[in-house]
Amino acid sequence: MTKEKLGAHGEMRKYDTKDGQYRPEDYNSMSTEALSDKLKIDLSKKEQVDSIKIKSGKDNVLPKLNQEALKEMGLTENKQVLLKCSVIERNLSKHPDISIETMGDIVQNALYNYDEIIPGKNTEEKYFSFIKVMRVSVKNGKPVYGVVLLDVNVNNDNFEIVHCHWVKERNIQSLK
Repeated sequence: MTKEKLGAHGEMRKYDTKDGQYRPEDYNSMSTEALSDKLKIDLSKKEQVDSIKIKSGKDNVLPKLNQEALKEMGLTENKQVLLKCSVIERNLSKHPDISIETMGDIVQNALYNYDEIIPGKNTEEKYFSFIKVMRVSVKNGKPVYGVVLLDVNVNNDNFEIVHCHWVKERNIQSLK
């Protein structure tokens, strides 16, 4: 499986998740059927991402996660994702650099089109950080990541977003 990461010169590059090696996708060598399947997957992700609109002042029920994410987390049961009004208000007050629109962008991209999923360090509860390179810092040219912390407790009716925010590259290692 491959993931996209920011290359040394700011370009997006595909990497094999098993060995970290760069693997460019060669669409010319794909069969018509394989290429069609790839485009269907990409289109369904885009439709899923585009359908998400975060509204303040109320709880937001978002689409279920994709099967790829469930597999990476070791889960079999998929659930709707809940973003509670209290979480939205807390995020907006604690992170002045995030607006409701920015929060929507982070949730759309990090949760449904992630680069990486990192399991939480707390072994008693199941949390996962969904991470996506979303922009490049104008100050230092380094990537800035959108991060969504998701509670996937099997006893809850929904998966719940606990936090979403920006993280600088140097702080990603502390999540691992």
